[in-house]
Parts: sequence; structure tokens; C-alpha cells
Amino acid sequence: MTREMEHMTHAIQQSTKLSQNGEHLKALELLDSSIAVAVHENWNRALETMSRHAAIIAESSGDLGRAKSYNERTLACAPENPMALYGMAKILSGQGEIELARQYASRCYQVSVRGGTETDRARVELLGKHWPEFGVWPVGSRPEDR
Repeated sequence: MTREMEHMTHAIQQSTKLSQNGEHLKALELLDSSIAVAVHENWNRALETMSRHAAIIAESSGDLGRAKSYNERTLACAPENPMALYGMAKILSGQGEIELARQYASRCYQVSVRGGTETDRARVELLGKHWPEFGVWPVGSRPEDR
């Protein structure tokens, strides 16, 4: 296992334990430190994964501003991360930024359709619960239809 993977795995495991014990702030502080190391070391994959993990913890604890910031960091190193796009759409919608939220939802939809996996299809269904225009899988877009 590489240093990057060891660092990321440790940070995610420890922050998950803290979050599960209701210590969300400590979990995010641990991730912030780990993210800083990833930035310094130029570990983009670890940065993407830990930032997205931090966004989930921040959102689940009700800190939407912080969740938005972590999703933005994720998208800075992985502009087509579908869950960060979905996270941004959801947060922005909740903050009344309807048109911007719709733009993120649209990007999430496009990335998901291109992906074509079962997970991508499930994400499209999830999008459809908030944005009905993005809840339908286009005919001929599934790998088995090609």
C-alpha cells in the first residue's frame, strides 16, 4: 500500500469512528489535517476522497457551509465527481440557489449517464426525486443497449 493510500485509509477510518460517536467536529478537524497533508504531497486521489468524505460528515451534522466547501474542494481536483456534483446541487437547492443547483444537477446527470453503471442509474433515480427532469435514464444509453 502506498503512503497516500495508508494516509487516506487511516484518516477515513478514524474520522468515521469519531463521527459515529457523535464527534463530528473532531472528525472534520482530523480530516482537515489529513487534507492539508494531501495538498502538500500533491495526492489528488486522497484529496478527492477525503474531501468528499468530509462533505458527507459535515452535511450529516448540519454544517452545510462546510459541506459546500468540501464539495467545492472535491470538484477542484475531480470536476466530474458525480456525488460532489449531487451534493452541491442538494445544498444549493436548500439554500434557495435554485438555478445554480439545477446546473449542478444537470452536470451530475450528464456524468452519470456517461458512466452507465448500476450506481450511475441509481444516482439518476435519486436526482429525479429532487429534479424530475433528470430522473429518466435516456433510451439507448445503457451499455446493453449499445
